[in-house]
Amino acid sequence: MFKKALITAVILTIAVSASVTFAQGARPYMLMAQAGYTRLSETDAPSGSFGLGGGISYMWRPDMAIGGEVSYFNFGSEDISELDMESSLSAIPVTGQLAYYVPMESNLMPYIGAGAGLYNLRASVEGPGVDESESSNKFGTNFGGGIKFESDTSWSYGVDVRYHIAFQEVENWDMIGVFGRLFF
Repeated sequence: MFKKALITAVILTIAVSASVTFAQGARPYMLMAQAGYTRLSETDAPSGSFGLGGGISYMWRPDMAIGGEVSYFNFGSEDISELDMESSLSAIPVTGQLAYYVPMESNLMPYIGAGAGLYNLRASVEGPGVDESESSNKFGTNFGGGIKFESDTSWSYGVDVRYHIAFQEVENWDMIGVFGRLFF
């Protein structure tokens, strides 16, 4: 009984605080969608390709947000011409994020952020008689920043640049991503 009452009290507190914040004109919860370019930092890695993602953030202070993100990074493929094969690499990070927004007197909101979580790393090789792939889940971190432009509507947009490191036993995967973002 106590557990149900506690859960109900927490849900009501969140709902009331969100409705008060909305009434004051701020959006405490933000959904985010992103698309952009990703690349592994190693020089012999594929040339890079697209990345997609999304997330949710809670503005627990006017200058601080906490949330989570899920993305898909495709690092491109590389032809292994002497073997008539193609290799490709990709990653799916699922991370918790913390962001600090620099207070400004305009609709421009620069921010810095960092996160940590689980990275699913995948390597594939395809060719005549070969169709192999291997994946592993590794802990990773990221840090970066960006600029968010607030609009007069219920959405805003921005640019984000982030450096990711997925820790491995032999060689870490170091990744960089540049994304356009839409917040709503």
